[in-house]
Amino acid sequence: MTKTFLLGVGAQKAGTTWLHEFLRHHPDCAIGPIKELHAFPTLSERAENANIHQERLETLTQAIEALTGADAQDRAQANRAFERAMDAVSATMGLPHYLSYFDRVVAQNPNASLTGEITPAYSGLEETRFRRLRDALEARGYRIKVVFLMRDPVDRCYSALRMGVRNTFGTPEAYERARQNFGKSAKADWQEKRTKYDVILPKLERVFPAEDIHYGFYETLFDQSHVDAICDFLGIRRQDANLNAKSNASPKTDNPDPQALRGVAEHYRGAYEYCADRFGDAFIRKIWPYAALLD
Repeated sequence: MTKTFLLGVGAQKAGTTWLHEFLRHHPDCAIGPIKELHAFPTLSERAENANIHQERLETLTQAIEALTGADAQDRAQANRAFERAMDAVSATMGLPHYLSYFDRVVAQNPNASLTGEITPAYSGLEETRFRRLRDALEARGYRIKVVFLMRDPVDRCYSALRMGVRNTFGTPEAYERARQNFGKSAKADWQEKRTKYDVILPKLERVFPAEDIHYGFYETLFDQSHVDAICDFLGIRRQDANLNAKSNASPKTDNPDPQALRGVAEHYRGAYEYCADRFGDAFIRKIWPYAALLD
């Protein structure tokens, strides 16, 4: 039976962690515990991926030490942690290792019809890398289904910035600095790669058939009808979802000043206008409040 491969490419802070958890517990899915494999860095993110790889090697070292010292009672848990750490490292070591990882995931769940992963950073991948990945997965016998979730560009950028603070310093002073610097930081390269939907969507459609791409919105994701639509698109049974369990939410802080908000909205005018043309102006204005700043 041909299996479906979910290639989740973002967007960051648009509900991808929640979707991963929903699919990981779905009876038709063989989704591994590692949400973001980061197997294919963009050219500008190689340093970032080197740090991820280093962190995973350190985790693997710790897992080996824990397994070596585990007694009989704790050995099963230590062995699972070791296997997960090994998978996290091996999947970042090139396309053959990436494919082998999913071979193992599928072999452990032979009745599942869907496997795959979600790495929001993939939205910034070069078109040639998408083509190489597409060809390799199709040669393995998979039918690829791409999922890309969007969020109001201004809101997405600010949420991503708060997440970065939470994962590093996490102090009130750090959140305040982030708020004050929002007008500049929201225009950084790493933010643009995840927010310029007017660039991302056409790129995806040059590589994958339109019928194999699902576009969704964070603002409407937590509704059973949207979840049902994703299940239908992926070819899996509809399942009731825990719509109140939002994952990886960033702490709420005061909004940046109005001038900064307007400047960021203007910077992403192309994304707002593209989505308004593509999905309907009234719909986008209804779900994306910062679109009104461009009037």
